[in-house]
Amino acid sequence: MFYFILFFGITMPKLAKKTFLNSECREFAARLRDYFERENQNGGQFLPLSQVCDRVADALGIGRATVVRINKEKYGEGSSDAPEVDVDKKLSIPNKKEKIFTGLGSTRSTRLL
Repeated sequence: MFYFILFFGITMPKLAKKTFLNSECREFAARLRDYFERENQNGGQFLPLSQVCDRVADALGIGRATVVRINKEKYGEGSSDAPEVDVDKKLSIPNKKEKIFTGLGSTRSTRLL
């Protein structure tokens, strides 16, 4: 059977790369699942689909302002719910210090990202 697959150029699908999430991300995933399960039991969504930021905030148990601030960082100032720029942009971690090397043998300074 293996030779048959190789002969006709059929390849087996690649296995998905395992993703490791920290505890906070795992908690958000659990909250999302619970939210959608409750919506399913309700027979429909709690908030209209057009209120994306409100739905995200409600599902994750965070404030709407936090969702709006993250959207602005990720997609830019002009977008509220519709991303039109690079969606692969990495978000910064608030108050994380970055080490800056100023040259060989010199001291290093830090700055907030």
